[in-house]
Amino acid sequence: MSSLSIDIRDLHFAWKKGEPVLSIERFTAAQGEKLFLKGPSGSGKSTLLGIITGVFTATSGQAMILGKPFHTLPARARDSLRAEAMGVIFQQFNLAPYLTLVENVLLPCQFSTVRADRVGATK
Repeated sequence: MSSLSIDIRDLHFAWKKGEPVLSIERFTAAQGEKLFLKGPSGSGKSTLLGIITGVFTATSGQAMILGKPFHTLPARARDSLRAEAMGVIFQQFNLAPYLTLVENVLLPCQFSTVRADRVGATK
């Protein structure tokens, strides 16, 4: 059995107090599993990615990312985990205009020596 990279349970998220805009009873992704997240605009895809990456905090429930309860980690630990183990391409992405495409792709390696070593990036 492969370990879970993402394990979300009884998660709710609301922008303001009131009705949750995202409610997930259970969502898991195994290490190495590839997923395609599809849904209409406003269905919560980007919000879910924001919770998985620690940009947003769930109103209730838990999101375990790589075995760590992301919602309880200090900001610095979330930043480190993001830099070392995550990559997200947003639908509205912004490239640094003064960098080449390759430099933009390798930019996260500037924030994590673990990631740089893993991909063999050089300065």
